[in-house]
Amino acid sequence: MSPRWLHKAVQRPRRFLARRFSAGQWAALPRFAWRVLGPPLRLLWRPLAWLLRPFLAAARAIWRLVGRMGLALRNLLRWFIWTPLFFLSTPLRWLFRYLLLPLLLRPLWRFLLAPLGRGLRGWVRGRWQSGAPTRQRWRRRWVSRQALLRARWRLWLRRRRPPADAVFVADANTGLSYVATRERQRRRGRLRLLRLASGLIALNLVFVGLGSMITREPPRSLASGMPAQTLLPTPLLPTATPVPPTPTATNTPRPAPTIALSPWPTPDLLSGGSLLFTMRQDGNSDLYALTVGQSRPLRLTSH
Repeated sequence: MSPRWLHKAVQRPRRFLARRFSAGQWAALPRFAWRVLGPPLRLLWRPLAWLLRPFLAAARAIWRLVGRMGLALRNLLRWFIWTPLFFLSTPLRWLFRYLLLPLLLRPLWRFLLAPLGRGLRGWVRGRWQSGAPTRQRWRRRWVSRQALLRARWRLWLRRRRPPADAVFVADANTGLSYVATRERQRRRGRLRLLRLASGLIALNLVFVGLGSMITREPPRSLASGMPAQTLLPTPLLPTATPVPPTPTATNTPRPAPTIALSPWPTPDLLSGGSLLFTMRQDGNSDLYALTVGQSRPLRLTSH
């Protein structure tokens, strides 16, 4: 249903035009408009129709072809799919129509399902009617709340500021003036906002701390087959190193140094074993253990 002001706005020009023109004039208005607008429209339409004539002819031919193809497809579906299915389902349809429907389904519906449905419908109707007062009470309560909320929003949007010389009456509950009450409400709002901001900041700090603890690289454990070893630091005691006297330069032949090659320790591959070594990377030295049968060393320390 349209609002009253819209109905009046639509009816006013109608009444104005109906008073100014008679029924005969209204009937002759389309013919007069076509006589005036017909020649320029035909002048514009004829060149456009001449340009579109090949496309329209092609579209008509394509449409006829599509229609014939659709008719042929429908005949194929009817001959090869629908007709065989119809003949195959004929005994089942006869069995349902002449045996199951009159002898089983209709008596079952009439003497069992229909009374059960009527009883269920009456029970549901009674339950619905018994809950009508509760629904009415809830409807009144929610409608009144919605009306109160709309009234509050309307008052908040249309409320004007009081004049400067206005006299405010103290609140009956708190005994404070209007200005003091508004200031008290503003302080409560600021305090709530401060509490919310502090809670969010604390929560973000907790999440950042947990994320940094999770992303930190955990210490790698030793291999499962190796016994646990305790690495003790070697104490370094400062000792005084004697400085030898300065030798005198003499022209003596320099003997060629002899290089003695020592054998590389080979672990016993039958009994197993591990090789402990140190590697220096980025200015830090770490201990690594290479177990027989593994392709990568195991890092023991992290500096």
